[in-house]
Amino acid sequence: SDVCSSDLATYYVAVFEYNGTGISADYLTSVFPSSSAIVTGTTVTASSSASTICTGDSTILTAVPEPGSTVIWSPAFSTANSFTVTPANNTNYVVTSTTPNGCTATASVQVTVNPRPAVSLAPLADVCINSPVVTLTGGTPSGGVYSGAHVVAGIFSPSAAGVGPDTINYSFTSPQGCTNTATGYITVNPLPTVTLASFNPICANAAPFRLSGGKIGRAHV
Repeated sequence: SDVCSSDLATYYVAVFEYNGTGISADYLTSVFPSSSAIVTGTTVTASSSASTICTGDSTILTAVPEPGSTVIWSPAFSTANSFTVTPANNTNYVVTSTTPNGCTATASVQVTVNPRPAVSLAPLADVCINSPVVTLTGGTPSGGVYSGAHVVAGIFSPSAAGVGPDTINYSFTSPQGCTNTATGYITVNPLPTVTLASFNPICANAAPFRLSGGKIGRAHV
């Protein structure tokens, strides 16, 4: 018969000869009785494409069982040899392999999940299109990176951006290698339209008078 390697045990057999008398038959043995068993077993390995990930990331779990064996994962409850998981916390995944004759083996793989940093970006003040370049600030934690369509090395150029709102991103990477990003906006306002009417000629000895005729038009974004 077949037995699994995990079922191996030592069995003891004792044989006693019996010599009968009278009309009773004699029970004598000339050889020791024997039996046999075929020892079978199985193995399985488990691995992960990334043993350390960040919150929200995924990793691929892979089991390599003996040919013909079936597998089941816990706590994922999957029967696939390879599949993707997105754990929210540190998780130890265990796979159990079973051969057609019922022998089992187990293996495990630990996936560590590091949290993403909390990142924020304070509101950015509006600027005029003729304003000088702006050194971006307000991102926390400090030490992150500002980016955007008109941002170079953390400096925003209003004239290059043109009139209207621009998206500003602030990204920070934790010591564990996890990145998070906060998004804000900076608005570039157009210059106002200013007109001044012509003044009438006056005499050199005319009395002082209040200037007028200047008008400011509404600026449109």
